[in-house]
Amino acid sequence: MKCLVTGCAGFIGSSLAEKLLLQGHEVLGIDRLSDYYDRALKRKNLEALSSPAMKGPFTFFEADLAEPGWEGRVDSLRDSELVYHLAAQPGVGPSWTIFDTYVRDNILATRGILEVARSMPYLKAFVLASSSSVYGNASSFPVTEEFPLAPCSPYGITKVAAEKLCGAYHENFALPVVILRYFTVYGPRQRPDMAFYRFIKSALRGERIVIHGDGSQERDFTHVDDVTEAHVALLEKSISGGIFNITSGPGGHASLNELVALLGGLVGRKLEVEHREPMKGDMAVTRGSYERARGAFGYEPRVSLRDGMTSQVSWMKSFLS
Repeated sequence: MKCLVTGCAGFIGSSLAEKLLLQGHEVLGIDRLSDYYDRALKRKNLEALSSPAMKGPFTFFEADLAEPGWEGRVDSLRDSELVYHLAAQPGVGPSWTIFDTYVRDNILATRGILEVARSMPYLKAFVLASSSSVYGNASSFPVTEEFPLAPCSPYGITKVAAEKLCGAYHENFALPVVILRYFTVYGPRQRPDMAFYRFIKSALRGERIVIHGDGSQERDFTHVDDVTEAHVALLEKSISGGIFNITSGPGGHASLNELVALLGGLVGRKLEVEHREPMKGDMAVTRGSYERARGAFGYEPRVSLRDGMTSQVSWMKSFLS
C-alpha cells in the first residue's frame, strides 16, 4: 500500500513510518522540520527510514501543510491510499504563549492536508492523530469516546478543532475519517520536552527530577509500539471511519510519583525529586477505555509500563552516551 505519513520526522510519525516500511509498504513522508526541538534529532529519525533494512520505499518531502501551494512540490501525492496525519504542534505548556503556532500547525495544517485528501481517488482512510487532552478534566473514568469534549488548555482546544474539521470534511465530502486519541505516548525517540525523557535523562545523569505539581497526576502511559500497532491494524482491517481511544489500559496506568519510583528501581537508586508549581492546563487524570478499538480492529496494548520504561532507558543510555 502507498501510505502518506505527515510529521514523519517526529517521535510517533517516524516510528509509524518505520513499521510500515518494515512490512513492505511504500511511505511518502512529509515534515516541516520545525525548531520546537533540535532538528538534528528529527534528521536522525529520517536517516533510520532510509536504512537498507527497510523493505518498502521511502520518499521524504520537507513541506509546511499550512502554506498555500505546498502540495505542488510533492510528487505522486494524490496516489496515496492511506493518509496518517500526525503532523502537529505538541505540548500543553507552550500553548499558552505561542498559541498562533498551535493554530497554524494543528488547525490550518490539518485543513491543508484535508483539502488535498479530497482529490485522492484511491484513498481508503484519513487517520487523524488526536489526544486525550480533548477530554479535559473528566468527571469519571475511564473515559469512552462518547464523553463530552472539554479541553482545559489551548493545545487541547486546537486538537478538538482539528477533529471537528475532519468531521466536517467527512460530512460534506464523504472523506473516510478515522480519529485516534492518544493517551501519553512514550518510548524510544520520544521528544526531549516530555516527562519520560526528562525524568530518565535526569536519573541517568544523577540530577534531581523536576515534577510540576505534587506528582499525584495519573496517566495512561502508552508505549509507542502499541500506538503504531493500532495504526497498522487499521490498515489491515480496512477501517474507514470512527473515533477510537488508543491507551495503555490498567497495565500502563500510574501516577508520576509511581513512575519515578519505578525508574529508581531500574537505575538502582532512590531518585531525588524537586516539586515545582503545577503546569496550567495539566489534567489531574487521564484514563481511557479502549474497548471500541478492541472491538473494531483488535487493538490490545501489550507493553507493560516496566518493560516500556526499560526499553526507553536502554535507548537513552546509548543515545546520551
